[in-house]
Amino acid sequence: MRNSPTMQLAPAQCRAGRALIGWTVDALATETGLPRGRLAGFEDGKVVLPREHLDLMRHTFEMAGIEFIGDAAGEGLGVKLRRPPIVQNGIRPQDLNAANDD
Repeated sequence: MRNSPTMQLAPAQCRAGRALIGWTVDALATETGLPRGRLAGFEDGKVVLPREHLDLMRHTFEMAGIEFIGDAAGEGLGVKLRRPPIVQNGIRPQDLNAANDD
């Protein structure tokens, strides 16, 4: 289930999302424009961030390929790395013809 703006972003999801894409707290701060100390405090459970900061963080993670998993099935919150799009090199079968035959 993809996260919506009304779903909460948990500190553990933030840490896990960073780990999946290899970002440090500094990298997340750079990507979001949010202060590093506030992000680190959020991940440690010591800082409560406003909704707009959580939405910005979630959007930034989603643009980097992270998908947030909600707790609708009672399985807990989580994150996963979206499958990268399949990049196909070459000519599609329907486009094969004598002009592009090697």
